Amino acid sequence: MTIRVFSAICSASAWAITWRVLRNYLDFFPASVSACLVFLGSDLFLYYSAEARFYGPYLLGITLLVYCYDLLSRKVNPGLLMLLFNAFCQCLAVSTSYVAGLYSAVVLLAVLLKDKACGLWRPRVYVSFVAGWFPILFCLQNIRGSGVDWIKRPDYSYIFHPFNPEIDVSKIYFALFILAVLAFFFSFKNESKSDLPLKAGVKDIAYLAVFLLAVPYLVLLISWLGKPMMVDRYYFPSLIGMVIFTGIIAQRTLGPLELLPPVSLKSQGFLNVLKATLLAALVLHPLLGAIHLKMNQAKPDGEPSLAANSQIIIADNSPTYLPLAFTRNHNGNLFMVVKPGKNQKEVQANLEKFHHNLQTIDINTLTAKYAKITLVEDGSFAEFLWVKSALLQRGYRPLESAVQNKTMTWTLLSNEQP
Repeated sequence: MTIRVFSAICSASAWAITWRVLRNYLDFFPASVSACLVFLGSDLFLYYSAEARFYGPYLLGITLLVYCYDLLSRKVNPGLLMLLFNAFCQCLAVSTSYVAGLYSAVVLLAVLLKDKACGLWRPRVYVSFVAGWFPILFCLQNIRGSGVDWIKRPDYSYIFHPFNPEIDVSKIYFALFILAVLAFFFSFKNESKSDLPLKAGVKDIAYLAVFLLAVPYLVLLISWLGKPMMVDRYYFPSLIGMVIFTGIIAQRTLGPLELLPPVSLKSQGFLNVLKATLLAALVLHPLLGAIHLKMNQAKPDGEPSLAANSQIIIADNSPTYLPLAFTRNHNGNLFMVVKPGKNQKEVQANLEKFHHNLQTIDINTLTAKYAKITLVEDGSFAEFLWVKSALLQRGYRPLESAVQNKTMTWTLLSNEQP
């Protein structure tokens, strides 16, 4: 729980820093709407912010890179303290994930190209970026030898969706529609301006947003040419780029609401209520979802009632197994099956770091001892189908199946059983 809280605090800090950077270029309402809409509307952000893993610090590290870019863009000759802070932020980011090195590199590229366009040459700034990359030297061997056999190679359809932000904005479309209609309606009453002008320097932050959104495409190219690396959670810091562009769009389309002539206090008050309602809805949406999840005993997706009738319930990867193990009572019949070629004792030892009651089983023991099996698999990864294939090859036949979101559940019975 403590690690989850730490991850959530890091993600909340990333949200706040992103909002603070936007406020340097946008007004309060557009900046707030974009930060709440993209971050709090993204299941990817909410899920990995609550996981006891490094993704919260990872997002915070990338957000600090954006903050440093903002500082360096607004100060032509940064002092030593600012350069040291930039080097520290680069170091912190790349220490959370080697993928963060790509984000750091594109931020540096954005600085270089912006400086060239402005006729600047700031070698001390560029050195402060590179100086923060030294943690990568300690994990080069791991990067070269990291096993990525569990990541499927992306096809060409990934051009249109290199990563899935998992944003469902259907519940707030109506509120946005009302605000847009009001914006256009009242803009005709204000003959001086039709929209709220963007603040100075907004092109700089938009420039960075392009590079942040380009990282998944860069990795897509690497995945096609070399090792596949396309996993949505690795690139959810690109949500920051989506926040920036959403804020700029909100500034241009909803800007007339900030320029209403003070003719009718009643109309102005009504618009303020609508704006407050929209922000409240964006903030309360994930909170109400969390309350609903708690009231339903945090039952994970993909665990249908048919699993209770099986002799054994198995999951073939820890991200699927651990939530089941910690949120549901399976009376000791829940196991994680170990893939052939992996050391079962080593896998068991890793699981015991979380809790001593977590259990593993190999495929041979599984088929020798159990005739009826319920298999829970995360369908987002192709290699997680190996257990079902192995069971079918050993004479099991599927009885029932269910698919909920990305989770697939099968109940299989040995052909030796009636």
